[in-house]
Amino acid sequence: MTPDLSSIKGITPKRLAVLAETLNISTPGDLVRADRRTILDEMKRQRLRLTLEEISTWQDEARDLAAAGDPGWEQVAAFVVSFEQRETEQGVERRVAAEQAEHEPPVPHQSWPDWPDTAVSAWMQRRLPTSQTDDTDAPSATPADEPSESRAEQSESVTPVAATGATTRPSLTIDKAELVIPGQPSVSLDPETEEPIDVPSGAQLRVTTSGAASGQGIQVALRVRRPGRPSLTQSPTAATPNAPAEIELSALPPGTHAAVLAAWTADGSAAPTVHQLRPLRVPA
Repeated sequence: MTPDLSSIKGITPKRLAVLAETLNISTPGDLVRADRRTILDEMKRQRLRLTLEEISTWQDEARDLAAAGDPGWEQVAAFVVSFEQRETEQGVERRVAAEQAEHEPPVPHQSWPDWPDTAVSAWMQRRLPTSQTDDTDAPSATPADEPSESRAEQSESVTPVAATGATTRPSLTIDKAELVIPGQPSVSLDPETEEPIDVPSGAQLRVTTSGAASGQGIQVALRVRRPGRPSLTQSPTAATPNAPAEIELSALPPGTHAAVLAAWTADGSAAPTVHQLRPLRVPA
């Protein structure tokens, strides 16, 4: 039986009607794959108040529902692909844009000239959390990450470069994640137990990664989630292979958080990774 979106907190009958009848979103899988901004814009058009944070929470719950409703299958990535065009003095200009839907960490969307464009498929494959992607039949592209959230604000596009053969990327690994408390021994945050660990004032998260080339820049971000609250992803911290990096925890709100670390390279030269941590308990 397909799970019902009405079981998700905050999806009222009016909002459910907009999702199903206007946006053709009727299953948890549809909701996970949907563009949050498209949902927000349509809800506003229907004079229904909503925020991006609320939609993110819906998608988190929908992901859990989708997994429960189809046991044995686990979603590892989801993308929104948009075919766009605009009128210019030279005629109609077209492009295809893609954005990764997950929030671990949020990945800026990319765009390529003309559509269809097989480079978008190669880009999505490089975002999968595995090094077993085969790009033999697809052209590769090396677009630079663009930090804007809005497609309308994007002005740069990247021309695909033909691939010379299959390539296998190294995979990033988070080798060590420790809670560092001033004046006390560090504590491993590997999820050997689900017992929350207290995060006192002044504590930091120390992370050591590997898997990229020596000197390669790595971005590491902490994502936390409290029951019934939107997910929170901290700003990425710069790191290099085999060198510890410190992540501030002072901005975490009080409560017990499920926590994961995500690591990736800006140029896509290594496969990203997501690493689960012990729950973090921040005192009020």
